[in-house]
Amino acid sequence: MGSIKARHHVLCTVGNSALGNLRKNCPGREEEEMIRWLAALDPEARDAGAEVNSLALMAKQGAIHPDSCVHLLHSATEEGRLMGRVLHRVTRHLGFSPGSVREIGGLNEDPADFRKNGLRNLAVVTCDLLRQFGTEQCAINATGGFKAQVAIAVVVGQVLGLPVYYKHELFNHVISLPPLPVAPSLEVWRKLSAVFTLLRKSNDCRPMAEVMEILRDQGCQWEPEFDGLLEVEEIDGQEEVTISPLGWVFNWHILRRYKDLVRVELAAVNPGDKYGLRTGKSEPKAQGLLKKCQLGWACVREVPFVRGMTTNYFNPDCSARNLFCLKNGNVTLVWCNGTEAIRFEVDTSAQTEEEKRVAVEHLNRWLEERE
Repeated sequence: MGSIKARHHVLCTVGNSALGNLRKNCPGREEEEMIRWLAALDPEARDAGAEVNSLALMAKQGAIHPDSCVHLLHSATEEGRLMGRVLHRVTRHLGFSPGSVREIGGLNEDPADFRKNGLRNLAVVTCDLLRQFGTEQCAINATGGFKAQVAIAVVVGQVLGLPVYYKHELFNHVISLPPLPVAPSLEVWRKLSAVFTLLRKSNDCRPMAEVMEILRDQGCQWEPEFDGLLEVEEIDGQEEVTISPLGWVFNWHILRRYKDLVRVELAAVNPGDKYGLRTGKSEPKAQGLLKKCQLGWACVREVPFVRGMTTNYFNPDCSARNLFCLKNGNVTLVWCNGTEAIRFEVDTSAQTEEEKRVAVEHLNRWLEERE
């Protein structure tokens, strides 16, 4: 495989290519009989299926180690679950180390669920595995599964610079798909970083009006570059925004490299200068909520560059999402207990606009890690 170093972990999308052969040729119908029949085949034989064929050839061609750990990503269908269990056992028989077997919620035969949740969940699970084992230790085998499932796995690898392999049923070797020659844009990410935090759960969607307000606070509008990273759909007559599968990969990639990309150091404040949380003169009604805002107190206590926070807005009927952002040139926190919301002006050591932007990015990463 050229100069590419053999990887210790392989993330393998799973389809049903072997299932038809099992049903046609395996003398038994019990799961144990299927496992024994499939394990007895030459792993390069066509009847063994695309996943087994490709893994065997990847090891043969030096893309992965013969005992690499195989992680199987299967659909949320009965057939997908069956193939996940069967291949988990068969790959162990072939000498590979047992990895995780992950069901991808939404990857099923419901078109709406597949489009809205399935592909995005595949991106989320893939990034989660890469976070656990490190991109330098992983390869992607994008041979099995739905065509769109394979496409997302290819995009993940290409954006993150991982080796991606694919085997066509007519070839007796696997081919390597090269990474993208252009790195994702930090400039675009910085415009969307607060929105990514707002939509930080895999099934999150928020009203377009809320997203546009955050973008305006960051000094921008909706731009063409956002179209592939965010998805807009109409729900009950209202436009809702969510992160696309590519957006998940894009955001994860930038966060992984953030320290190398952004070299702004924020000075720590003197611990004796920290003053906790307090109400502003215009918001005395928020006083009763201050003790309940554990997030704010923890932020002042744990984040070195934060001195304290002062309320500048109170809403007794609001279900906002906890979020740091820039507003009117100031670092702010919107905190909500489910029914009531407070907006704080966050007092930090940041002085310049660039430092304030970095402070917001750091604070939102701190927020995500706490959750």
